[in-house]
Amino acid sequence: MKLYHFTSVSLAKAVLSDSLSQGHLDLHTGQIIKGVVWFTSLPFSKGTGVPTESKRISAKQAEKAIRVQGELRNDLTSDKSKIRLSLDARSLADFKMVDGMPSGLISFEKWCKLVGAPKHWVKYMGLSAMHDIDGLSDDELRRLLKKKDSSKEHTWYVHFGPVQPGLLEAVDVKVGNDYIPYDFERHGLEAMSESGIECVAGTAHKQLLEIVKPGHRHEIVHAGVICIDPSKDKNVCIRGLGNSCVLNIDSKRVVALHKEDSNYPKKAVELWAEENVHELTRCWERAVESFYRFYPEKRVLEH
Repeated sequence: MKLYHFTSVSLAKAVLSDSLSQGHLDLHTGQIIKGVVWFTSLPFSKGTGVPTESKRISAKQAEKAIRVQGELRNDLTSDKSKIRLSLDARSLADFKMVDGMPSGLISFEKWCKLVGAPKHWVKYMGLSAMHDIDGLSDDELRRLLKKKDSSKEHTWYVHFGPVQPGLLEAVDVKVGNDYIPYDFERHGLEAMSESGIECVAGTAHKQLLEIVKPGHRHEIVHAGVICIDPSKDKNVCIRGLGNSCVLNIDSKRVVALHKEDSNYPKKAVELWAEENVHELTRCWERAVESFYRFYPEKRVLEH
């Protein structure tokens, strides 16, 4: 069976370098399990509940997001139907309990039976992926809860634990109503910029590709700059070689590696930064402008 995971362009960059691992699972008890990866057998996102456009989240949604991930960078959703990741379910480990902790792949409905979730709660979760529950009247909600085939939770699967990107069979991007093979330069650069991540382009990008190679067939080598505070350090994140490297733009020195690797070409990357400081500075300046686009109230007016 083929399974699909949908995500945004900006989140796909980390997934394709590291792993799928940052999802969460609500329980009927009100608890939240983190480190869960969601899949569906549906080749399109309808019925999955993923956001399909960029819009401001409600106060209730913001409260939930803060509970799950901590401080929010902004109150906007991103289009998580844009990128479709595909794999064969047989490449994933079957579900089992390991030292009292869930591990592996299981259908959402089987998981709910396992933990004793009420049937009406399971149906409610399915409906919440297709409707704005708060916008429904009590009569509308009761009708949908009783109606057969009004939700798609029977197509959902959850995987407890990270999923390595090397297991992916395809990475596709939504263009119009269809999905086609994803090309970072054609489909990703503009979307990344819209989300506040400015990527190194042109000659600097081509030179980087000579130094940092993909760690697997789906990894996208790139250097991206994001500003979370104009007064903080100016850093660029370089992805490739199955790793993430943080380099300070001012010092042109590597300050962190996500995974320790004695063979990582730090010196070559630092030399690359020295030779392309103008491009890195351009990216930082645009990232700062994006910061103020998200937080216009924080712009200091010059007199």
